Amino acid sequence: MTEPAPGAGSAPSLLRARAERRGQRWVLNGHKQFISGGVGADFALVLAQTDAGATLFVVPANTPGYRVVRDIGMVTGYQIGGHAELDLDGCEVGDDAVLGEPGRGLEYAQLRLEPARLVNPSARAWPTCSRSRPWWRIRTSTCTPAGCWKRRGSTPS
Repeated sequence: MTEPAPGAGSAPSLLRARAERRGQRWVLNGHKQFISGGVGADFALVLAQTDAGATLFVVPANTPGYRVVRDIGMVTGYQIGGHAELDLDGCEVGDDAVLGEPGRGLEYAQLRLEPARLVNPSARAWPTCSRSRPWWRIRTSTCTPAGCWKRRGSTPS
């Protein structure tokens, strides 16, 4: 979904990638970045603008015109498959590449993104919480171990 165009980022309303209908085929053109797992993947899910609105496509990596430009290094560490920057230059796919119905791509993308935006930060925070547990059990504040406070948000008097 993310695009490098100035101001676009992951704002779906500013989607510039296009998919044009030509007979029984779709021709995709555009540039995408931060495609999770996109380096070495067999396919990518691509959100592109069509006459019906934003539409999701399953684009095989061996499609002519599909090119992984680079693996984008992330501050948060390595993820299997990295985060790819993709260039789509005249990628032709059939009707069977449309995921769901044309024009409902944003709706489908949100079904996946909303839970992921909640789970991913929580999962990344868990190791930090686990490492800090021994510390907060012995840390004292006005002679009371921080881990012994009776209820959440309370502080010793």
